[in-house]
Amino acid sequence: MIVYILLSIGLISHVSCKAPQCCSTVKNEECRTACFTLTTAGNQREQMEHLLDVSKSCHGDQIEFWQCVNQTVQVVHSLAVWSGRPCCDLAKNRVCEQACREAKSQSEIKKACMESLETHLYECVKKQREGEICCSTDEDYSCRITCQGTFLANYNRKNQRHTLRTQCRSTNTIMQCVISNVEDFKVIKLIDHLPCCYQIENQRCRETCERTLSTMTDQYKIAGELENICGPIFPQHPPWSCFLSQPPHKKVEEITMDYARLQCCSKASNDRCRTLCTSTYSSDWQSHYSEFQSSCQDLTLPVSRMEAPMLTCITDAYEPCKLGCDGLDFCTNFNNRPTSLFRACSKQSDNAARAEFQSWLVTKRPLSPQLQIPVKDINTCEPEMWKAIACAMQVKPCGRKPASFVICRDDCEYLLNKCLNTSAIHPSQSVSHLCKLLSPDDTARSCISIKQFTERSPFSDYSTTDLTTPCNPNPCDADEVCWNNHRKCRHPENCPAYVCHKACSMGIDSAMAVPKHVYIRIPNTSVSDSKSDSCVKQQICRCGNKKLENCRSIPCTKQDKCHLGGAQGGISKNHGEHFRIDCNFCICHSGELVCTKGRCPSGNDDSTLTGLSCDCPHNYHPVCGDNGKTYPNSCLAKRCGGLRTDQIRQGACRLADPCRENPCGNSFRCLPKPQVCLHIARESCLQYECVPHGVKCNAHYHDPVCDTEGTEHTNACLLLKKGKTLAYRGHCQTHCSTTSPVCGHDGETYTSQCQALAARVTVDYQGPCRVVGHFSGNMSSGPCPGVSCDPVLPPQCKPILPPGACCPVCAAELRVLYKPELAEMVSREMMSGPLSVQQTVDILSHNLEILECDVFGFLGVDQSEVVILIKPVTATPTMLQVQACIREAERIEYLVQTDSPLLKAYATLTPFLLAPMRAPSTIAVSSSGALNSSFPLLSVLIILTLFTLRTFNSS
Repeated sequence: MIVYILLSIGLISHVSCKAPQCCSTVKNEECRTACFTLTTAGNQREQMEHLLDVSKSCHGDQIEFWQCVNQTVQVVHSLAVWSGRPCCDLAKNRVCEQACREAKSQSEIKKACMESLETHLYECVKKQREGEICCSTDEDYSCRITCQGTFLANYNRKNQRHTLRTQCRSTNTIMQCVISNVEDFKVIKLIDHLPCCYQIENQRCRETCERTLSTMTDQYKIAGELENICGPIFPQHPPWSCFLSQPPHKKVEEITMDYARLQCCSKASNDRCRTLCTSTYSSDWQSHYSEFQSSCQDLTLPVSRMEAPMLTCITDAYEPCKLGCDGLDFCTNFNNRPTSLFRACSKQSDNAARAEFQSWLVTKRPLSPQLQIPVKDINTCEPEMWKAIACAMQVKPCGRKPASFVICRDDCEYLLNKCLNTSAIHPSQSVSHLCKLLSPDDTARSCISIKQFTERSPFSDYSTTDLTTPCNPNPCDADEVCWNNHRKCRHPENCPAYVCHKACSMGIDSAMAVPKHVYIRIPNTSVSDSKSDSCVKQQICRCGNKKLENCRSIPCTKQDKCHLGGAQGGISKNHGEHFRIDCNFCICHSGELVCTKGRCPSGNDDSTLTGLSCDCPHNYHPVCGDNGKTYPNSCLAKRCGGLRTDQIRQGACRLADPCRENPCGNSFRCLPKPQVCLHIARESCLQYECVPHGVKCNAHYHDPVCDTEGTEHTNACLLLKKGKTLAYRGHCQTHCSTTSPVCGHDGETYTSQCQALAARVTVDYQGPCRVVGHFSGNMSSGPCPGVSCDPVLPPQCKPILPPGACCPVCAAELRVLYKPELAEMVSREMMSGPLSVQQTVDILSHNLEILECDVFGFLGVDQSEVVILIKPVTATPTMLQVQACIREAERIEYLVQTDSPLLKAYATLTPFLLAPMRAPSTIAVSSSGALNSSFPLLSVLIILTLFTLRTFNSS
């Protein structure tokens, strides 16, 4: 395949000693030198390894270099003729080696090369064939050669990703292909791999897998029966891919299946389902899964419908929603959707959708195996819509309330009114009746409108290079977790977009892993669970050396109801239920009501909301609380913040020097370390760090600081050891000013814009803080007096005004409600001092998928509220990036309010209870504007972002 492409662009010529001639035309000096030395490398594999090293600095835009490489480097010429030819050096027999060097395909070496004797040669040829398949997906010549070379050099997945990122535009597509190609299936002890069955989407295949592995012992018969039902043994298709990737576990009864899904069991309303769920996802999974599936997961049964919260949580934990979809050959209308969420965007799902659609063409009974709905020929009756449904069932788009895919009733009635074969159904089965069975809950939050997928994505004709997801697909090793890298690098030209951290799995069949040293909240399976006990028992563990350790039991979470008095007299709310009381958001947690404290209008006039919360005066006399937060005045600190008079002092927190009285003593150096704590424990919320003199610094202790020269250090000890001066805490920032003070949206004055951003606080206005801002999110009364706001970027964005702010920002806002008592409990068990806003914001940032978005946050003036802002962090943000950040915020809102283990398993986020969201909208651009050529895209974004302006409906 590669040879024809190269011939078509006129690059292939005879390999000869042309290096000095063509290398001299290479403009870049480093690449020119590399060009001269490439032809002197040893065998072809060594040539390729050298070329891969060179490719890190000689990118695809060095056209003359790559043209010369094609003309002079032997390994490149061999690849163009046949991808397996560079493997010929591995042949043991000379006759075989000669035949290999003359061959143009694998079939031509079979006579001269016996596979049983030439195992290394054939292994290399097979790997090169896989590389040829994967690497041909990119149009760039330099990318294809580099990609093919990583297979020849036998790079692991992590090194492949690092190398390909410098050369290839479609790295994600290539890596998906690379990951799906594994070694040939070999017959193994299949009985040890029962969890693999649970991953199979095809119901008949999944049931066959469970039955055979649970009841049969002959591995050959098991494999044969699975092959008959599930299809040929292809290593990239389930269940074979799972059998190969998971080592057998001999002592299954001692290993927890999945702590993440186990945490969902407490959401069960039925005692039996709760017990079966707990047994299934703990160490007793092998004997209870089938019963759990038939009794509690069959959605045709009334009990299963009652267990929707538990089942949705299980789905979220095992198959989480991820942004973007690409690389599908059959479900092409699902491609190029960077701001949409999907559970299973993969080649396997694409193939499954194609097979599903083909089966519908034959059976003419799509939609539901249980109902067996007869339809007309779907090849002529709305074929695109049927295809979209088949694809949606496999690719699984996520709605605003991510759950299992359910067709919307409008779509169902439209389809069946046109395509139902009425002559083949019982008279009692009307279209309306059938669609009520197929779509029992037809709210906007629970169904997916399928019509959007009957046409190409609105983003198909536009570049989506301004959105990147470095961790999807996962470039890290199996025992690592991937985090986006937002930090400044010393060498920006070679700065990885992600970081791989050693991690602990949440179980042998878990989709979730947590980084080393992180504390996790999980169910406590060692404590007996009485059915009459309404307390959910949990523990906090630390990820140690590849496993969770140092587990400590924590106070159980009571499931008590909340009884509302006053105007709502006599109404009860269940534990975890969220609702509104007037204009305030509330949640019931362990029998206690936790609510925001907004000043609600009398009637429909929102102008009354411009006053301060808690009926405080609108004056600016800042005070500093013992929690490290600056309040605009003492009234707000006491009435809203819940602080006592002895817990506040006059002046802003950052203006005081915490090291003035040398609290560390003479053996230590005191350095300021501002933090805002979610509670005030017995020990105070310290604002400084004591760095010891004359000791060896721990290079593995990660608490970054930036010096006055713009250089980042892993921690303050290393900074002082090198004799540098601290500029600010956090990663060194780029694209920001370091020269003048700014006021942050948290009401705190920072010495520079860079210092504010490093503290994960967005800038409100230039200069020191000097006025009280708005707390309503409403700008009807005009800006703060004496404050000039910078222009909002991008200009098409209609921004929001964070609480307490003077200037708006184009960001999605989450007003996170939390319980200080939970924050105190977590910090006590983690033994790490008071829990800070910075810690929670860092964890949320690591859970974002889009590199161009990041999380900022601060403690609100209202007690028990953290304000989170998610916005683009590029120098010139685009509306596409704004929309992606909004979707990230929607996802986090959902995970918090549903107590999802994907987020709430992190002990640091345990106190978070509810996160109602506000999002910016867009405004139209005039025809004379610079963005007029993008008007169709902007129109789509206007509709999408207006749709996200949400009201928080009562449960």
